[in-house]
Order: sequence, then structure tokens, then C-alpha cells
Amino acid sequence: MTETRENRMLQLIERVNQVIPQKFQGAIKFENVKRAAEGVLARPHLAREMVRLGIVSSTYQAFERYLVKYNIERENLDVQTAISLVRESKGVPVMAHPGERSYSLICPEKGRLPENAPVLLEELNTMGLLGLECHYPYHERMGTVSYFINLAENLDLIVTGSRDFHGFNSHQKVNIFGTTKMEPEFFERFQAVWN
Repeated sequence: MTETRENRMLQLIERVNQVIPQKFQGAIKFENVKRAAEGVLARPHLAREMVRLGIVSSTYQAFERYLVKYNIERENLDVQTAISLVRESKGVPVMAHPGERSYSLICPEKGRLPENAPVLLEELNTMGLLGLECHYPYHERMGTVSYFINLAENLDLIVTGSRDFHGFNSHQKVNIFGTTKMEPEFFERFQAVWN
């Protein structure tokens, strides 16, 4: 797994080095990204290196300009297998941030339009999906929280929420813990599907 992740990072660095402004081309070195990694090597580490080199002004900008568009897609488990494994392990399969980035439920660049979301979500529901992450910073900024809550409720999926934390050196604020507020009913519904 580590070797695969490192190979993908090498490919991503090669791609990004070709499309960044000419004066920076070739400046991003795998060794520097790997050295700065906290644990598992991932795109946030590359984003931080891009900020350090002055290619972008923030990790957010690195993702928006380069790391989403030029990402090296990884081979994933098929959805049915992933959902089954989570449920067999006594976990609760939830679709995370369905409205953000290229891997999302809605991604016009990849042909996944908002009007197709209910059908796709219904298909995932028949495979055993139990929840949908509706409360998420991107959804809040875009005003789509109620849209996703509506989708979840129509399919009797639990509504979840989160704040991803990618480390103290990321673009995120340290005080994000406890900022997602969930209704008390959430815990009852979550416990009901978990048992």
C-alpha cells in the first residue's frame, strides 16, 4: 500500500511540475514532500510543499488549482464490496462529503449532475449504504446542506456531519473540534443502525 501511494505521489508531482508556472517547474521534489509527511503520505503534504516553495499562497489554493485537476486516481474497491466490508466489520457505511471534489456524488466535470444524484444515491442505498454526510463545511458554504438532508431523509438514510482534520500544519483552523453540531436525534438514529 505504501509503495502504491508513493508511486501515485511521484506521478502527481511529475504532473504538477509540468503545469505550474515555468519558474517553478521541477522545483517540487518527492524527497521533500515525503520528509514533511506526518504518517501516511497524501496530497495535503504536497500542498504544504507547494506553499513552502511559493508556488501557491495556501494549501486550499494548491488543491483548487492543481491537486484536484491533476490527481492520479487510485484503484478503489467496487462500491458493493466496500459497503459489504464496512457492514461485515460492524461499521456504518456513510457517503462522505457528497457535494465536493471530483470523487463526489455530484461532479459535473465527471458527468455526475445534481439531477442524477437521487438515482445514484438510491442505488447505493440498495447496496446497503446507511448514511449521508450532509453537514460539511463545503456544503455550508454552497448552501446545499438542506438539499443533502432532503436526499437522505427521502431514502431513510441517517444524516451525519463532520470536520475533516488533516493535521496542525494544514489550512484548517485548530479550533474545528466541536464545530459541527448535530441534533440529539442523530445519536439515536446512528445507534439504531449500528446495532
